[in-house]
Amino acid sequence: MLDACVVPGVTHGTYVRPEPKRYLDPHEREILFREGGMNAVYAAESGAADEAGDADASWAWLAMGELPADVLLFWKRRRGAAFIRKWGFSTRHADAVYGPGWLDME
Repeated sequence: MLDACVVPGVTHGTYVRPEPKRYLDPHEREILFREGGMNAVYAAESGAADEAGDADASWAWLAMGELPADVLLFWKRRRGAAFIRKWGFSTRHADAVYGPGWLDME
């Protein structure tokens, strides 16, 4: 069962952020998990939250995933570094591609 292997809240750095409101039913989450892992669940929850008009939950779910470096660079250009930090996006992949400190560079 998916919920048995998912600890509520997500660790980002040194703090644990509470899990955003769920919009998918458990069966759908289980199918998504089997098909694409937790990133698929996060993306689907983000989309469902967006459809429900819950922008905060949508961004929070998206930030829980491991996004590719080019996607984070897009969001940096579109919304700024503060936006990425505010939502707690993992920059691990972007740090590896663009180098440490990329988020603060022009």
